Amino acid sequence: MDISLIVGWIMGVILIVYGITFEKIGNFIDMPSVIIVVGGTAAALIASYPFKTLAQIPKHVGIMLNPKRYDAEKVIDIMVDMAKTARKKGLLVLEEQANGIKDPFLKQSIMLIVDAMDADIEKCWRVRFPPCPTDMSRMSACMRKVLP
Repeated sequence: MDISLIVGWIMGVILIVYGITFEKIGNFIDMPSVIIVVGGTAAALIASYPFKTLAQIPKHVGIMLNPKRYDAEKVIDIMVDMAKTARKKGLLVLEEQANGIKDPFLKQSIMLIVDAMDADIEKCWRVRFPPCPTDMSRMSACMRKVLP
């Protein structure tokens, strides 16, 4: 979990409570209103999506709270080694090295270079992976529509 998430939430809560003060907090919390907003949002989501999609919410929340870190230094080292190898032995040697790469994005990019498509890599990626909203992003849009 990213520490900035925890720090941000704690700071936000502390600043809101400090701004309101404990004496006046009852003026800002109305339980029926909270139930209507939270319950209405949940009901709108349930009505808008099948349970198969809704069952993925905990998984995606877990991904947000504990994202897999992308090791940029490792990728840079791999690319530098591959550039040296390509300069010495030619581009076709990269195909063997690409087979050992676990990251599918990097592997496919190297294979596009080996196939002499390096001038069109961005175009190829945009065709192969067009930007499309996921179910979770559609749910976020739905929540933004129904929340006050």
